[in-house]
Amino acid sequence: MQFEIKDAHFHKRVNTVARAMRMDIDKLCGNLKIMNLRGADFCASQIARAELIIIDPLYKLIDGDENSAQDMKPILALFDRVMRETGEGAFENITS
Repeated sequence: MQFEIKDAHFHKRVNTVARAMRMDIDKLCGNLKIMNLRGADFCASQIARAELIIIDPLYKLIDGDENSAQDMKPILALFDRVMRETGEGAFENITS
């Protein structure tokens, strides 16, 4: 999920990194879903079935200062809710 860069620029960036890493672009495209949400509203149900979620940049999802624990509480509560609703734990598969 990327909230900051225009779609075309972000896709170009992903392709550049994939080529530099000598990744198979076709396999990458089949296994990676990019949600370009610049200027869009975010809904937790959009990510409920993802196996891995990368949010860039996180500050776009909050009102306030990303360095303030108080200002970060609502987004962290949202992440907790997504985990509860999907039945997934953050480190469940890593530790077992």
